[in-house]
Amino acid sequence: MSLLSATEARDLIPGISGSGLDTKLDARIAEAEPLIATFCGWAARTGTASMAAADHTDRVIYCDGSEVQYREGALMLPLGLFPVSALVLLEDTSGDWSYSTTVSSSDYTLDQARGEVWFKPASGYTPGRHGPRRFKATITAGHATAPDDLKRLIAETVKHLMQRPKTAGVKASSSKAGSATRIEPTELIPATVRQSLARHYLLPGVVGVT
Repeated sequence: MSLLSATEARDLIPGISGSGLDTKLDARIAEAEPLIATFCGWAARTGTASMAAADHTDRVIYCDGSEVQYREGALMLPLGLFPVSALVLLEDTSGDWSYSTTVSSSDYTLDQARGEVWFKPASGYTPGRHGPRRFKATITAGHATAPDDLKRLIAETVKHLMQRPKTAGVKASSSKAGSATRIEPTELIPATVRQSLARHYLLPGVVGVT
């Protein structure tokens, strides 16, 4: 599912009006969004990478017990993805990976924006802090509706990709010996977009790459 429509892209990209370029815009949006999702660390479930919640409904992830942290007077489990709009099911295992223990939703609070599970100190459940794949979480992650800032970054990348065939790899130089044109690699995501993504949308532990 796309986070940016051609109509929205027209509003965000100067010099484009009318629906005549919508087919081209849709194609570039379909190219830009997986590039941005991959840069930010979103792995594709099927097909291409995506940051849309529609593509991450009932996604199953596993977290090691060692990932549990003690912060602000409580134990917290980072899910490694954000935002997380729903934690459908959280299961614990005694070590055999059977996940026979379901953690009650009354025993924790979900920080949706940060993708963190905070276990309530007063609850009867204490999360284990040892063992690989200690927790099995079924979640809905990603953006149901993209923030305006993310839409702008997608639009800037779309604009860049539309202009890229005209300038990709071309660099002119001149000297006393004459002039020359040489081919150089060009980035798929503009540097300013990469910087904004790294500040606000990069998943934990991810180093964004183009």
